Amino acid sequence: WARLLRGTRAPEEAFARIDSSDSEHGRTTRWETSESRAGYWRGKVRIGHAPSLEQDGLLGHAHAMGEVIMGGLRRELAGVAGVKEVRGMGLMIGVELDRPCGEITKRALAAGLVTNVTADKVVRLLPALVIKEEEARQLVAILVPLVKAFLAEAPAAAAA
Repeated sequence: WARLLRGTRAPEEAFARIDSSDSEHGRTTRWETSESRAGYWRGKVRIGHAPSLEQDGLLGHAHAMGEVIMGGLRRELAGVAGVKEVRGMGLMIGVELDRPCGEITKRALAAGLVTNVTADKVVRLLPALVIKEEEARQLVAILVPLVKAFLAEAPAAAAA
């Protein structure tokens, strides 16, 4: 998408509407990109009650929930050997470790948490904008023991 939208001023320049239909769950519109005729992309976009980031207060909510998650992670992981930093902005959160940590994504997924690892040593969290405070605290409660267990068994020599 980023490659497709680069250099366009509005989505209408990149997408052409093929057809749409209404249902009790909102409107579903099929879109085709200017590149899809060459076989790149074709799909459906559901248009229903699209929230406005500012009007619906999602930006403030993202900031507040990010603080809940980062605060919990900082508190629970403070002083844990192997944790270099907990950082983020809003709901884009990273936990930097001192060693490669790709294994954590598998363990987190098994525990019901979707994460990924960037730069080989940073566990990245990107929760939904509409996450509730209870879910944010649950995320911390799931991730912290996984990180502690991983650091306890992962060889420190891997940090070099």
